[in-house]
Order: sequence, then C-alpha cells, then structure tokens
Amino acid sequence: MKNIKKILLVVFVGLLFGCRRETSLELEREEKFTLNYGLFENELNLFNLNSTYSRPDTQILMKEGIFYIVNSGGQKILKLSSFGDLLTFFYNPESNMEPSFMQNDSQDVKATTRGAIKYPFNHPALLTVNSSKHLFVVDSVLDERIEYDHEENLALRDIILHFDENGTFIDYLGQEGFGGTPFPSIEGIHTNSSNDIIVVCRTQTSLKIYWYNRKGDLLYKIPIFFNAVPNPYESSNKIFSSIDKIIPDFNDLYLYIKIDYYLEEKDAATRANLGVSYDKSCLYFLNIKTGKYDKKMDIDAYEEIETSGTETFTFKKVYEMMGITESNWCYLLTPTTKGYALEMMNLKSQKKYKKDLIVSSDETFYNTFHVSSKGIISAILARDDKALIVWWRADKIIGDK
Repeated sequence: MKNIKKILLVVFVGLLFGCRRETSLELEREEKFTLNYGLFENELNLFNLNSTYSRPDTQILMKEGIFYIVNSGGQKILKLSSFGDLLTFFYNPESNMEPSFMQNDSQDVKATTRGAIKYPFNHPALLTVNSSKHLFVVDSVLDERIEYDHEENLALRDIILHFDENGTFIDYLGQEGFGGTPFPSIEGIHTNSSNDIIVVCRTQTSLKIYWYNRKGDLLYKIPIFFNAVPNPYESSNKIFSSIDKIIPDFNDLYLYIKIDYYLEEKDAATRANLGVSYDKSCLYFLNIKTGKYDKKMDIDAYEEIETSGTETFTFKKVYEMMGITESNWCYLLTPTTKGYALEMMNLKSQKKYKKDLIVSSDETFYNTFHVSSKGIISAILARDDKALIVWWRADKIIGDK
C-alpha cells in the first residue's frame, strides 16, 4: 500500500511539473554567440543607425544552422556557424581592412576553412538564401546610376546581387530580370521551395511584388494599391488602413497580405475629432493565378493592461507579421515590458499559441528578428557593449523539427 502511494505521489508530481512546463508563457531563449562592435571582420558596425536610408541597418537570417548577418554600416556580410565561427566574409575593400585570417600563414587550418569575398557594396540591407545556398542581397546603386520613374515620381536605386554557393558574384537582378532596371525601394525579399525570388517594393501608391523563377525570368508583377485594399467593415465609418507586410507562401502561388485597420475617434458630446485608434488586423490570402482573395483571417490585437493609481486601463496593440513557415504558421510579434509577445497562428487550422520572448531593457539598443522556414526565431539583440545572437526554438511547439 505504501509503495502504491509513493508511485501515485511521483506520478502526481510529474504531471504537475509537466503541466507547468507545458503552460509556461515564456519561450526558452538560447544564446548562440556574441559579436563585438568594431571594424574587424568578425565585428559589427552599428554606428550608422541614423543613416538616411529607409531600410534597417543590420539584418539577420538563419538557414540550416548557418547565420547570415548583413551589416549596412560596415558594407559587409558575415556568414557564421551556429557557434559564431566566421565561415565567409563578404566585404567592400574600400571601407574594410583585409581580414586578419588572410594575412596568416597559408598552412593555418582555420584560415583555409574561411573565405573572403571582395565586392563593392554600397548599402547592403536585406538578404535571402535559397536551398542551393545561393545568396541574394539587396543593395543600392551609386548616385550616378540612379534611374527615375517619372510617372510614380520615384528614384529607382535598389538592385539584388546574386552570389552562388561558393560566394562568386553572378549578376544583379533588376525589374525585368538579371541586368534590369533598378527597383523602387525594396522592403522584402523572399525565396520559396522552387527557389523562386520574390521581391516586395514600395511606391507612393502601392506595394509592388516582382516574382522571378530561379533563372531570373519575371513570372508575375503584382501591384497592391493602397486605395483599393479590402475593407472588412460593413459600416460607413471613416476607416484608415495600413499594409503591414506581404509574404509569399513557401510552396504555392499565394501572397499573404496583413492589413491593419484604424478607426476615427470622436468626442461623444461634441463630435470633435479625437484622432484615430487601432481597431483590428486581417490577413488576406491572394491567389496569384486568379488575382482574387481566396480567404481572410482576423488577427487578434494584443491587449496590454496599464494601472494608474486605482484605475486599470486596457488598450489594443498591433502585432507585426514577422514571418510565415513552410508549414503555414504565421508568426506575429509586438513589444512588451517583458520583451516581446509572440503569437503563432496556423493558417489552415487556426490553432494558436502565445508566448513571451524575454528581452531585457539593456538588450534593446537595436533588435532585429528572423523566422526560418522551419519556424526557428533568430535575433540580434544589441547591448551598448556587444551584440547577442540568440534563437528561440518555436519549431518545437508547432511540430516542425
């Protein structure tokens, strides 16, 4: 009888702690390595964050355990192992010193396993890597090569540099394909299971999506006009909409378009205009073949609670769409007092998970995130003395191992 009681007690305690782990709101964070600030090959230059360029200064991408960090301020790209070992260093020789490992003895084993690629980068800021390990980098042409779209009143300055798996430069991608006209301002670049390249550009009137096959042939050019976005409301209230982000499906010819909606606020007594407030967001599924929206999903707002004296206030915060996995999980993120609130939503079953990503206040000098096709979240968390490269294994929650 005593043995049975002991067994039941062990089972109860095991279930209790098992439940606690399962229901924990905090997603475990793993620090992979750190990078110092500076001008050497294994350091980041985050000192140009006040650049006049509209794109973020430094971005991170993780694919199959390899980290790619594009550092605009340093005009360089670092390809690193999951332990932080520098594998390949892409750099502009006019603004960077020759990497130290190139000056070492040629018999040095470490030096022979590293690569150094010279390229005259101007302002590299976004990148993607396909399954063949080809690297596509968004860069800007020099001022004398800028072209103009007089209809849209736009300067065309962005191009996409193509490097093969060995780091050899192949060509640059423009609007018409390789060697084409520079793009309007690029705010997103993606690849998919077919190694297509999908580019999202912003103009004054629309977001334009350019969809290329692996050879660089333009397959589709899709404009999403700001004045013609879907309206989920039946009332005639004044509505303001904002396209947060457009991301392609990993396997099919679909675009996922997240739109945030704001409503006009008026004083109940005087009817005076009080401005606008965030109401809700919707995710639309655009079928590329038909040009029609096949589906709409509502996205819950993040509700934050603030206390002032004896009063408690609840207000809505908008989630930013961070990425979509190959198994159709949508990742949404918004900053909180703990760091960030994460919501993962399955686009087929609508199943949801909510987690906290813990980031301390001294790690928020500069933050940037990436969601891999498998669902792993990687980030650069910049402190005042160094940058932390971390990840969260959200793939274990959604079932992608």
